[in-house]
Amino acid sequence: MKNGKLLVAPAIVWLIIFFAIPMLMVVAVSFATRTPYGQVIFKFTLGNYVRFLEPLYLKIFASTLVTAVVTTVFTFLMGYPVAYAIAKLPKKWQQPGLIVVMVPFWINFLIRSYAWVIILRSQGVVNHPSLKAGTYR
Repeated sequence: MKNGKLLVAPAIVWLIIFFAIPMLMVVAVSFATRTPYGQVIFKFTLGNYVRFLEPLYLKIFASTLVTAVVTTVFTFLMGYPVAYAIAKLPKKWQQPGLIVVMVPFWINFLIRSYAWVIILRSQGVVNHPSLKAGTYR
């Protein structure tokens, strides 16, 4: 193929499998009914969308929307000046400035990685009791 269009195929397949298909499933379930115990019955209804217009759900939706807007505004108000300051630094200081901003995210990732190592290693919190109990060999 010309222009490397075939190189995009894996990304498109990935998006279809892990984005488009689950979204279609959510849409299908949104038009379904359910039993008193929560089991989904694929019988077409608009009742779920009518129920969304009840005051309880509208209040929850409004609260979620307000939280999203406030979070976006605060993120912009804190992030834009920092980004602007880094952009205005001399070229040799821009990369160190960006690293200073990114290090806290790396530390968070590093701490979580070490926590998983401690939990899952051979003498870890999960594996060691399993070995002692004889349930896993």
